[in-house]
This record gives sequence, structure tokens and C-alpha cells, in this order.
Amino acid sequence: LSYGLGFASVPGRNSDRTVPVRALDRALVSGVRIAKSIGVEYPDGDKRKYASLDRSKKPWSLYGDASKKPVPEICNPRFAETAVRTARANCEVFGDHPAFCGVLPCSELRDGVFPSFNTMPAKYLVETGREMPPSVDRRRFARANETRVRFPDGVVAEDDPEYLFYKWFWKGGDGWPSYISAICDEYRRGVGGRGTFFSFWDPSVRCPPIWGSGGSADYLSQWIYAVPEPMNVAAPLEELFAMKAGGPKGQDVMIMTQLICYRSQIAPSNVVVKPAPAWLSRRPRAGFPSIPPDSLAEATWSMLAKPVKGIMYHGWGTIYETGSETGYCFTNPETTERLRHLLKDVVAPLGPALREIGRADSEFAVLESATTCLMGGPATMGWAAPAITFCQRARLDPRVVYEETVLRDGFGNAKVLYAPQCMFLTLALVEKIREFQSRGGILVGDADMLPALKPDVTVPVVSFRPPELDGSAAVDALEAEARKTGDVKTREGTVRMKAKMQRDGEALRAALAAKGFRPAVDSSTAEIVTYSRRFGDTPYVVAVNDTRTFGNYVGAWGKTMEKGLPQRGTVSLADGARVGAVYELSRGGRMEFTKDADGRVVVPLSFDTNDGRLLAFLPEPIAKLKLDLCDSVERGGTIRASLSVLGKSGRPLPAVLPVDVRVMDASGKELDGAGYAAAVGGVCGFSLVTNLDDAPGDYTVVCTDRASRLSVSGKVPCGRKLSRWQRFLRRIRGGAR
Repeated sequence: LSYGLGFASVPGRNSDRTVPVRALDRALVSGVRIAKSIGVEYPDGDKRKYASLDRSKKPWSLYGDASKKPVPEICNPRFAETAVRTARANCEVFGDHPAFCGVLPCSELRDGVFPSFNTMPAKYLVETGREMPPSVDRRRFARANETRVRFPDGVVAEDDPEYLFYKWFWKGGDGWPSYISAICDEYRRGVGGRGTFFSFWDPSVRCPPIWGSGGSADYLSQWIYAVPEPMNVAAPLEELFAMKAGGPKGQDVMIMTQLICYRSQIAPSNVVVKPAPAWLSRRPRAGFPSIPPDSLAEATWSMLAKPVKGIMYHGWGTIYETGSETGYCFTNPETTERLRHLLKDVVAPLGPALREIGRADSEFAVLESATTCLMGGPATMGWAAPAITFCQRARLDPRVVYEETVLRDGFGNAKVLYAPQCMFLTLALVEKIREFQSRGGILVGDADMLPALKPDVTVPVVSFRPPELDGSAAVDALEAEARKTGDVKTREGTVRMKAKMQRDGEALRAALAAKGFRPAVDSSTAEIVTYSRRFGDTPYVVAVNDTRTFGNYVGAWGKTMEKGLPQRGTVSLADGARVGAVYELSRGGRMEFTKDADGRVVVPLSFDTNDGRLLAFLPEPIAKLKLDLCDSVERGGTIRASLSVLGKSGRPLPAVLPVDVRVMDASGKELDGAGYAAAVGGVCGFSLVTNLDDAPGDYTVVCTDRASRLSVSGKVPCGRKLSRWQRFLRRIRGGAR
């Protein structure tokens, strides 16, 4: 990701157009591609004229000094016009370069937006016929207590002036969705429809839960911190899918884990620990140490557990030594090795299959309320989402739904609706939820739920903004003592916070079970978190071990449990009548399983540390592989082949399975272009271009199914065709070995 590639404004007559081309040439030779990160370009370079202004006509500040970094009033159409001209100029220079792969427009800027009193009042009047309410002065209505006085039952009038304005503002009135769309659309045109080009936008859910964020970008994305809680990665990720539900057709989701840790959160420099970890003597002023290795592993599996189309990591300086003493610091070589292992042994071989495997609808939904957020109540705003983590710890595999989703689609397959801290809703939402309850749906609420609704099950409030520990007076006293003595005892509170969430999760499970509900995918312990995936009728389960304790890297401060521990348990799946075999895909191999009295498939699992497993529940065992090859190929020509993964029935399995494809010339040299692939519906078709200087003789194709560990091989004659009889013999001799 390059912040300096190309031009930040329309290039002048004397601008050197060879600079970006040379940079892209070097990237291509090095085997990498570059995405361009785009900042805001002020029309005519005039920051004051095009700034967002408060009611006193002073510029809003983005980060401190408003004179240097005022918040741009992006809803002014001049911004989009200027950005499109610059995009067009960049595409004219290097839009066709194969190393130019994508764009990221204006990251981390919309989350600093404010209502503006420059040109926005006129825009609001033209688009809605209404004046901006005199109470508007912040990003959302900031007085929940005032809202309660106006709407004592929590039902907000849909014609309320503040509600209407803030809904308009975040639905796109601030200008950001259309601005991002203008940039993405222009680059998409400028590269000539090249299929490998993509646009993405982050942080896409650092806003109220309202559709439209990210505009027409190909991918919505978000970066997430995996410490102190690595399982948090899967929480805002759920919000991305809720946002995608209202996005343009074809828009998808990517996700990023931060490789950095905030020193102040996990290893505060003003607290002395004994014995001090080794990295502290080398980097005593480190502001952002490396993420603990086991936290990285759990975070990576939490990303892969969802049907994302791409994953990213941020923080180069924490995994490679750059010499930084105070910024992103390389403090743990084990983190680098763990990342290398995850990428080479997990992400690469499973990636093609994971991109094809979707997920099943969950019967457990979590409502994130835009009305509550807009009218002054709490919201995640794309940061931590402990309410979702709470549901994961209860092994309920939650799905986030927005109010717009409910109004358009209803509750889908959901049998349980959890509405954390839903203080305010519109009447239309209240009626939808009451109807859901009347049909037998279970409403889970807390003490903050609006009085107009009566929950069927009540749970403790799980705040959207998590406390560092568990907020109890005892833990506050421990922290105070630690500051005085330097003896860290906050770990007692850290353990207690997780244990409390697990206990509350078990209580919720018991209450739901009493009403006849049990999740379709489950585990025997709260320490094994389960996520369901699906391809057609074939179910998959990702199981992640969350068992952790305090290690000797940053654990001494007691803020995060960074060290993974072994764990044994079982994973179970309902509707076991369809299951004839279970395979583990991350390591390969068939798994033993039983069926309980309820007909559920029960699979035993064992973990050594924070790790994951990807289980495929197939209708029948894998029996053999079948490899079909082209008759012959000339050097420099294309080998075409098809691999079928067959069950005992002799038919391709109705599943997605990871396979390994290797092609060697007559000398044994492996050809580029092969590697990891996916057999979709049990079949993997592939083609590979050979080289003019390959060794004379037959090519050898070797394919391995990762699930069964079966292999099959065959030869493609070089420069000669097989007879009909030879082709027949090769077909009948083919098979697994």
C-alpha cells in the first residue's frame, strides 16, 4: 500500500510522469503489486473555503489544529469533481500498468466528520425541504437523557427533527459515500475493466449502524486490534457483513488485524514489573510492541472463520527490524515466525477454498440500533463490540442485523434476537419485534432496553465500550495498589472479566434451552468458540481455542492473557443424518465422530495452543481422485486438466475441498502458475502455461487432496499425441495412490 504513488493532484505541465511508472516497474520485477492510498485534495488548494464549519463559522478540527487539518466538507460537489480529475490523470499515466492493482480512498477520515454550517444547510434544505435543527452541533444527538424525557417509552417519532437530520447525515448527507464512489468508479473506468484491479475502503463501520458506508468500493474493510482480546476480531467483522447487506451488488468484505499493540494498554511504562521481560531492555521506549504470537494466531483464525474475500495485516515495523526505538517496534521474533507459519501453512493452502465457502444463516441475531445511536445512546462505532464477543463465548454464532435489514427483510432464519442496550427504536421496529415474539421468537434484552419492549430473557448489560477490566471496586483497588507498589495484580481482574462473561453466557444458554433453543453448531466448553460455514448443503465448522493465560512477554502487566494453553473438547452439529464423514482441512485427515441421542454429530478436538480447525461434514467419505489431462502439449503451450474428488458413490462430492496442484517438466523442475486451488463441487479444473525452455520430455502433474491426503499423478506427453488406445489405458489406470 503506497501513500506516495502517482499524483495527489492534477499533474502540471512539467510534472515528471515517469516517476510512478518506474516505481511500478520495480514492483513488478520484485513480484509485488501496489495499491494507491488516496488522501483528500482540496479544490483550488483552499482549505478554509472548503472546510466544515461549526455554528460559529470556525473550522472543525480533524486532529488538533483546525488551521492545519480542518475537517473537509466533502458534501460540497467540488471535492468529487477535483478527485475525479486527479484520478483520470493518474489512470492516463499508469492505469494500464500490471503492477497497479488497487485504490484505498481516504482512509480514517469519515470517522472525523461533523455536521457543517458551510454549504450543508442549503444541501439539506434542497434535498429534504427542512431546515437543520437548532440543536444540531455534534456527530449525533449527544443527550440520551433528554431523549428519554421526550420519548419515555423509548419509541422515537419518525418525524422527529433531530432523528431525521442525523439519519440523513449518516445515510450519505455528509457526502462521504458518494465521494468514495466517485473515486472508485473513476479508477475502475480508468484501468479499462481489468479484472485484477480492486478498490477497498476502511474503516467501513466506524460509523452508526446505517447502510451506505463505503459507497461503491469493491470491498468494505476494517482494521481491528487483537489485544487485549483476540476474539474481538470477529466482532466488528460481523458488522461489516451487516453493512454489506445494504451495499451495491457484488460488494464484498476484507479484514485487517493490527500487528501492533498500544503499549499503554498492555504494558504501561509507568508500572514496573519484576522480572522484566527481555524486550524491555532493548526497547524501553517502545510505543507499539509486536502483537503476542498466540494472540496473532487466534486473531488470524477469527478472520478466517468468516467468509471474507481477503485478509490484511498492518505494522511492518513490528515484524521486521527497522531500527525504530519509539514507534512500531520489533520486540518479539516469535511473532514474525508465527505469521510466516500462518501464511504459508494455513492461509495459502486454505485460501482458495475459504473464498468459495459461504456461511449458514444463524438462528441467533444481534440487533445494532441506528435509532439508539443517533439519539444519544451507545454504539460500537466500529471499535470493540463486547456484546458480540459475549455471544461468541456463549457459542451462539451471532449475526449482526441493522434496523434497515429488519425493515426490508424481516428476521430471516433467526429464532433469537438479542438487542443489547437498545434504548430507542422507531415504532416500525418495535412492531416488527413484537410480531417476531408473537410468532415464537425469543427476545433477549438487558436493563437498558426501551420500556416499550418486554424481553423474554434478560441478561446483564454488556457495554459497547468495554471496561479495561470488569469495573468492580475490587479491581479498581487492585489497580491503585499496583500503581503504589509496582506489584501487578490486575491479572486477577482480567481473569475475572473473562470468567464473568463466560458465566453470563452459560446462564443465557440455559435460559434459551429452557425455551427449547440450542444452537445448530456447538462445543463442549466456552473455551472452544465455534463458527458455522456452508457450501450448498455441506456444513463446515471453524473451531478456535480461546484458552489463555499470562505469559512472560507482556503478560506480566496483567492486562492481557497472551499465552495459549492446551484444550480438549468436542464440537457438535445438528442434523447429523446427512453426515457420512468428517475431515479436518487445516492439517488434513479424516476425523472420528459419534452421534448422540439427539442425532447430533459429535467430533472430539485437541488443541496445543490458540489455534483453529476447519471441519468439513461430508455426506460420504472420500474414496478416490480422478485426474483428466489433455492429450499432449507443445513447449510454450497450455496444459489443461481437471481433478475430481470422488465419494464412495463414484460422484464428485458436493463440497469445496482444498487441493494442491504441482506440475514438473522432464527434469523435475516445478513450473510456475500451479499451487493451491479449490475443488468446487468436488471438481477443480485448471490450466497452466508451459515454457519454451522447459526440459524436453513429458510433463508430470501431481494433485493432492488436503482433506483425505490422497494423491494422483499423470503425465502429459510433450510434442506428440497419444493414440486412442493409449488414452483409454491412461483413463482406466488413473486413480489415487
